[in-house]
Amino acid sequence: MDGAARSPDGGWAHVLGPDNVPLDIRRDLYDHAFIALGSARAFEATGDERAERLAVEAFDLIDTRMRDGRRGYANPEIAPGAKHANPHMHLLEASLVWYEASADPSARTRIDYLCGLFETYMFDNVHGAVGEVFAADWSKPHDHARAPIEPGHCYEWAWLLSEVQRLTGRDTASWSRRLIGFADRQGR
Repeated sequence: MDGAARSPDGGWAHVLGPDNVPLDIRRDLYDHAFIALGSARAFEATGDERAERLAVEAFDLIDTRMRDGRRGYANPEIAPGAKHANPHMHLLEASLVWYEASADPSARTRIDYLCGLFETYMFDNVHGAVGEVFAADWSKPHDHARAPIEPGHCYEWAWLLSEVQRLTGRDTASWSRRLIGFADRQGR
């Protein structure tokens, strides 16, 4: 992660070739959420200073270069003009791990922010599920084929929301129940 995977513009490249040469240097929110998650897990497991540095760097890049004001996180180099729930979900996952491992107050702030985005924009009250693809302002796209609902992601969100409740005390049980109910009814 400290070598060939680096993007020349900061952060990490989107695609590496088999010889570890970057094939696509764009920066992806989803990729960076997993870099933060992996680094946070490594720090949690080992206390390694390099893992800590990489986690802090990943979260800092996400919060400074990919945050879209009060409307979540954007992915302008990979998916301009769109918002996707999945990278937000994995950023929540990474933030939860980092918060538990480091007690970093910025992680708690990010957790609360991501939960607010979930409740305000991503959760589909009609179906009791989480939407996947949105316009840049979080409205639903006109092309409903581009707006799938994935039962597996509903389970993932339910588990992450239970972790939010465990770590922060924020009441997320009703959200989790509705997500699991949808996923159980619609298939796994």
